[in-house]
Amino acid sequence: MAGGAKLQDAASSTGNGNVVNCIGIAGTYRLTLIGAGTISAGGVTWEQNPISATYSGTWEPLAAELTPVDATVVSAAFTGVVHYVRARVSTAVTGGGTVTARMQAPVGDAA
Repeated sequence: MAGGAKLQDAASSTGNGNVVNCIGIAGTYRLTLIGAGTISAGGVTWEQNPISATYSGTWEPLAAELTPVDATVVSAAFTGVVHYVRARVSTAVTGGGTVTARMQAPVGDAA
């Protein structure tokens, strides 16, 4: 998939994004945030759980909360084994802008 799996699409309100099933594949994953418009505050937390896509408990953060920036790409990487992954808008994006989050899965990484 070009650009990676879309976990959030032009989001600004707090809430969970789309879930991607990485089926326990080890490797280096990258979360990329693309800020659009004016952003004065906000945060996105990249998380995973080993149970299911609909798990209602507390998900494990894969990195510190990322802060989106106006018209800028911000990213984080995680190396390890992941199962069900999402990007959650954990702090509302304010200022009128939005954020899109994409995840790139490992290609050719050894387990």
